[in-house]
Amino acid sequence: MNLDELRNLWRRRVQDIRPAGSNAPYFWSDADFSGFLNEAQREAARRSHLLVDSTHAMTQVSVSVGDRVVALDPRIQGIRRARMASSGVPLPLRSVRDMDEYLPGWEDSAAGIPRFYVLDYQSGAVCLWPPSANADTLKLTVVRDPLNELVEDDDVPEINSRYHLALLDWVSYRAFSVPDTDTNDSKRAEKALADFEREFGISAGAINEHWALEQYADIGDFQ
Repeated sequence: MNLDELRNLWRRRVQDIRPAGSNAPYFWSDADFSGFLNEAQREAARRSHLLVDSTHAMTQVSVSVGDRVVALDPRIQGIRRARMASSGVPLPLRSVRDMDEYLPGWEDSAAGIPRFYVLDYQSGAVCLWPPSANADTLKLTVVRDPLNELVEDDDVPEINSRYHLALLDWVSYRAFSVPDTDTNDSKRAEKALADFEREFGISAGAINEHWALEQYADIGDFQ
């Protein structure tokens, strides 16, 4: 379903409709709806890891000679797989603690063929060990955020269409939470949030999400 279809369906659900030919304002503007829906898709993708990508430009990271740390696109939530383009063998994930224990002084090693990647060395980046002795490309399979905001009426949510209707639960949650005497309804907001969480899961929170990414990305939530 596209933005216009979802908006019309939601307005019917919550009875935010007006007679044909009327110019009376809606309780919630089109901009309100679009903002809530975009937020809903981001929340759904973040909670359920719905968007897995191995082909977008963000998954093909250029590595120059001697690069030890390479930046990641901020839309990447987690990494499921990493390998150098020059090799068919995926790189194992290691933590800084592992590297310190088994390879003391590892961050000062000479360049060579990368054997591991480390995520908790620098935020928003991948650390390669050893740094690459050749120009190469780090090829990733990632879990990511939606690429684009829904703006035009014919824009379609990027997550699978089977989940589109469930996004409206978040829209209702946010709409009925607005502190307005005409629209605020805590009971309807609570029910809508519960319905959304039943479909997409509860929020892990930034602290748990960050820990899972850096420490357990190879065995935990992002697999």
